[in-house]
Amino acid sequence: MTARNPLVRVAGDALFCAWLEVVDGETGVWTRGFDLAGEPLGERTRVATAGPTTWTLNAVLPSDGRAWIVFDAVVGTTTEELFLVEVDQTVPSGPPDSIRLTEDDGFLSKYSNIDVDVGASHVALTWFDELDGNREVWCTSR
Repeated sequence: MTARNPLVRVAGDALFCAWLEVVDGETGVWTRGFDLAGEPLGERTRVATAGPTTWTLNAVLPSDGRAWIVFDAVVGTTTEELFLVEVDQTVPSGPPDSIRLTEDDGFLSKYSNIDVDVGASHVALTWFDELDGNREVWCTSR
């Protein structure tokens, strides 16, 4: 087992943590909550498939109990593309499905960052992309 690249976000009186971990040869995105004293809240959970070239995780907490995690990975794609997984820790269910955000165009899409306003009415996403052979930083918002 190999874990790397943790992130932590504060959600009221709890902490939301996510990290990359290799289990049985497969890299995944894992999460777990903790109280402010560092005691675990619930079990650690694998929420998405990532890859050995995945290094950057970013997350926002748009509302109580949810987290949106963005990352790049080669998961059914020819190169790294951006993925988003929504984690609702208040509803115990099976692993959520990740959504591919960028087209599988054969060009690297990496190093994503995400932010959302307080009411979750606007979300912004930035990333590095080599689309059309150019090395550029992209930004989109909704």
